[in-house]
Amino acid sequence: MPTLRLLAPTHKPFLLKSSTVGHPLEHTIQLLKVSADTKNLKFGKMIHAHLIITNQATKDNIVQVNSLINLYAKCDQIMVARILFDGMRKRNVVSWGALMAGYFHNGLVLEVLRLFKTMISVDYMRPNEYIFATIISSCSDSGQVVEGWQCHGYALKSGLVFHQYVKNALICMYSRRSDVKGAMILDRMVDECIVWDNVTYVTAFGLCSHLKDLRLGLQVHCRMFRTGAEYDSFVSSAIIDMYGKCGNILNARKVFNRLQTKNVVSWTAILAAYSQNGCFEEALNFFPEMEVDGLLPNEYTFAVLLNSCADIAAVFHDVEDEQKREYVSYHSEKLAIAYGLMKTPSGAPIRVIKNLRMCVDCHSAVKLISKVTNRMIIVRDANRFHCFGDGGCSCADYW
Repeated sequence: MPTLRLLAPTHKPFLLKSSTVGHPLEHTIQLLKVSADTKNLKFGKMIHAHLIITNQATKDNIVQVNSLINLYAKCDQIMVARILFDGMRKRNVVSWGALMAGYFHNGLVLEVLRLFKTMISVDYMRPNEYIFATIISSCSDSGQVVEGWQCHGYALKSGLVFHQYVKNALICMYSRRSDVKGAMILDRMVDECIVWDNVTYVTAFGLCSHLKDLRLGLQVHCRMFRTGAEYDSFVSSAIIDMYGKCGNILNARKVFNRLQTKNVVSWTAILAAYSQNGCFEEALNFFPEMEVDGLLPNEYTFAVLLNSCADIAAVFHDVEDEQKREYVSYHSEKLAIAYGLMKTPSGAPIRVIKNLRMCVDCHSAVKLISKVTNRMIIVRDANRFHCFGDGGCSCADYW
């Protein structure tokens, strides 16, 4: 009988192969980073198991343990990350930063504050800009105002306050407070000769909106012109929102008109600006142009329009009789429909009768209202019945 020879396998699992490019440890660290960034916990555990089986896992290898902490923290295994952290004989600032970021992203912001105090008082570590951004954001989320001010002062003394991550976290923290402190911080930052990114501008305009500080908003907007910063849809929408909430609807419209490309975010921002300033009919009349642009409204756009309808009805309900007669002679069907939307059950048809011919603006508006609210709206004007539904009318736009 022929002898069978069993050959040793020529292929090893790729994790067991020795790397031909670079040091094997560097290859492992890169794989752990990829696992963390893609939140691939299963793959990360395979790498960790391989390190243990091959006796390569060691508490003394700071870079390796830091990579494992980062993996488990980003994959929502914060307790495993903490066990690895506590088992380290020696830590560096990356070790602390990885665990703090993990606690922060898992919503455990008070634990971030405790870690920060321990890092400073026990390990005597100096935080870097990433840790400052994490701790300031944690103070902001937990409402720890005094601690936030202290961290701001510490960052200022260390010279790290000018890093982009730290600046954005500071503006975000102060934007949640309705006091002069946030305005003072931003006022000082506007004059700094430091490059801002789009996140900084969005957050800064958000702070101006929150404080309703038009003067500060104009300063930030002027800074954009002065530095030649590029607009994107989020920055543009933040500017429109700022002007709207600060009561300057004309500037909001100018910014909107100058946009080369408009999207649903910018459209919703300008419609909200009209609504916030009491221009309810302008919001409803402007809405059809969004459809001309080929854009579909989202749930926030619908909310703005429905609020405008409700506000129109409330105004109509509260005004004096003489004013009511004046309103009735001008687009009265919109007011009646808005009142019907407020007072009738969801899905119920709305019926309106008027003794004048329906104008083109109202006809277009009611078509869109029927689509937005998913209601059947029947309007009887001087000429005929109009049955509106799903954005169309029974008259086929001829009456």
